Amino acid sequence: MVSVKCSVKDEQELTHIIKLNPDSIEEGLRVIETFFNLPNGKQIDVLAMDKDNVLTIIELKKEIDEGQLIQTLNYYDWILSNLDSIKRIFPQSGFALKNPRIILIAEDYREDTLLLSKYLSEQIDITLYRYIAIKVNDKKLIICNEQAIPTTDEIFIPATEEDRVNYILDNDVKKRTIDCSN
Repeated sequence: MVSVKCSVKDEQELTHIIKLNPDSIEEGLRVIETFFNLPNGKQIDVLAMDKDNVLTIIELKKEIDEGQLIQTLNYYDWILSNLDSIKRIFPQSGFALKNPRIILIAEDYREDTLLLSKYLSEQIDITLYRYIAIKVNDKKLIICNEQAIPTTDEIFIPATEEDRVNYILDNDVKKRTIDCSN
């Protein structure tokens, strides 16, 4: 069995691959619906249920996308406000009536997505995965690796003036700050 790294054509192909093999994301994940249309014209890529029967919103991006988390938070808000309706639409799903999860899947993430996830993950169950597409015997698969989200207690808070200046990454701003403090 030979596997070769490949690419996916678009998010629809990525969704199709996940629909056929949801365990490539998490063991026990079950797809309820793909391309689930919301009344506002938006569409959730994958609505699933995890191994603990928690409703899970999965948003896929072929590439880095700065709006992926915000987009998914809009879906999350709608789902959270309409859990009873979702239960009626998918009575066979048997998902637990509790706050849903968010899973983001992309090749990579922007720093601002990781930053927002750090703070939001204290209130919402958010998991980020980086994917790699491979082809095995002419069949495309994805391998998902969890992206660690730093916790808020890992945030560096500069205590001294020197720490605050050294914390500045932009050299021009750092120089102006040093000039102003002298």
